[in-house]
Amino acid sequence: MNRHTFLITPFATALWLAVATSPVAAQEVDSAMRSDWAAAAAVAGEFDKAHAIAARISRLRLRDSAYRRIAIVRAGVGTRAIDETLARIGNAGRRKAATVDVAIILARRGDLEGAERLASGLDPVNRDTVLAVTAMMRAEAGDDQAVQETLSAIEFGSRRRAARELVSAGFARSRAPGAARDYALEAKDRRERVFGLIAVARAQAADGDKKNAILTLARAREEMRDGGLARSLESRLMSDTAVILAGVGDFEGARQARDRVANATLRAHLRRYINAVERYWPR
Repeated sequence: MNRHTFLITPFATALWLAVATSPVAAQEVDSAMRSDWAAAAAVAGEFDKAHAIAARISRLRLRDSAYRRIAIVRAGVGTRAIDETLARIGNAGRRKAATVDVAIILARRGDLEGAERLASGLDPVNRDTVLAVTAMMRAEAGDDQAVQETLSAIEFGSRRRAARELVSAGFARSRAPGAARDYALEAKDRRERVFGLIAVARAQAADGDKKNAILTLARAREEMRDGGLARSLESRLMSDTAVILAGVGDFEGARQARDRVANATLRAHLRRYINAVERYWPR
């Protein structure tokens, strides 16, 4: 045994005990436990109790985290007074991030009015993030006019164009497959057209429409065929294509897409992923 072992081991043990029993460490552990208790009470529908537990958390970061967790649960079950919970978050940055999370959850649940009400109090960047999701949900409902109105409300053109990707995915659930592809292809920029088609294919694959997911990806490849896209962007798109094709059982197509990924590390990761999916694919 190394002669220093007898010195190092007692020292390390003493150091660990000092940290473990320090008031700061104990306070951190206690705050983390109370955050979990508050979340559990919220899941049980006991929101007053959850607030009371969270209020006794001494560490501000973990107290804010507890209120965020309570607000997310409230949004998920559709209860009111979410604003009350959000207002209890002490740090402005964490309150803003929690508001975005809650607004998106409300939008995904179909409470578009509630989501946009929360978004109205946010800065332009985060407001546009929420509006992009509400536009997608309106596309899923097939409300074309409301989609265009929501997109028009997005302040910056670059984020409006990015929102079209989500809208394309939404239309994949409310329009005929060819019509969903046509919407994605209306974009003026090739990059946006390809991303829109990938979004449509991803939604089709998630809904079990394997045939149209493959056809949509084939159309995306046509858009990429003439070049003009940065190599890194093409790798990202082909990586997405490989994952989607593997998810619908087209492993040969997935491997073809994988081989067009320029990054060797990502290509190796995709190889393992495709092999793993194929190994457990129902026969």
